[in-house]
Amino acid sequence: MVRRIFAEYLAGKALKAIDEALTSDGVPSPSAYDPARNRHRCGIAWAWTIAWAWTAVAAILANPRYTGRQVWNKQRKDEVLLDVDDVALGNVTKLRWNEPGKWIWSDQAVQEPLVDVETFERAQTVRRARGAADERSPRRTPRPYALRGVLRCKVCGRRMQGSWNNGAAYYRCVFLSQYAAKNKISHPRSVYLREDQILPRLDNWLTTKFSPGRLPATVRELVDAQDHTGAPADAGTEAAKQEIADCDASLRQHRAALEAGASPEIVTSWINETQANAPPPRHASASSGPDVGA
Repeated sequence: MVRRIFAEYLAGKALKAIDEALTSDGVPSPSAYDPARNRHRCGIAWAWTIAWAWTAVAAILANPRYTGRQVWNKQRKDEVLLDVDDVALGNVTKLRWNEPGKWIWSDQAVQEPLVDVETFERAQTVRRARGAADERSPRRTPRPYALRGVLRCKVCGRRMQGSWNNGAAYYRCVFLSQYAAKNKISHPRSVYLREDQILPRLDNWLTTKFSPGRLPATVRELVDAQDHTGAPADAGTEAAKQEIADCDASLRQHRAALEAGASPEIVTSWINETQANAPPPRHASASSGPDVGA
């Protein structure tokens, strides 16, 4: 499928035409092929067999690992002022993409290549030539959405989008307008939820949760959300915490060496080794909130 995507793109097909063809042919999307690694995607069973998105196609075309070679230095960390008019607020670290010319490629392939380097570079040239007009993410709106990014559709589980209509904030899920109706999904064409129908109920719930009488129980719930087992830390947990602290210290030393002028290739190998030795992260469970799903 990777080879097909590159071939069709270089033959002149647009991203959206490629994703529609893959969906029509019944090809599993990346999240459908491996749902265990994509639990953040739509959780409906039948949705795993459909719905390629053009963003998935674009991500495949931009991934140099399909050439079989290791690639480093694709991103960098920039310190950006939170407010240029008030420098006392400090900085925030943002990851940003480096220009492809600054990427560091391994001399030899480290895995089986699916496309050769020449094909990959031709695809990048075509992408730059076509421009990003049809590949940009939606423009962030200046509208004030109090629940931006936290509401999910109760029908399909997907995150709802903000929509401003008639001077009021709404949240919508338009499943079928994004994934063709030929998929025969049992989902309304659009689901709308008005913000002012949610906020009073949410405010009442928060007022109850943080009232003086309920505050101790709320604090316990927040603590339990950090460690859902509620059990005291055992020797294994303490050892894992110490190992994480050691890995963090090593990573800080590696970064200092890189900033001091050490070879990026050598430092990258150190970082990869440190990350490989780090224990897997633990996922906290969130406490339940009010049922405000659409």
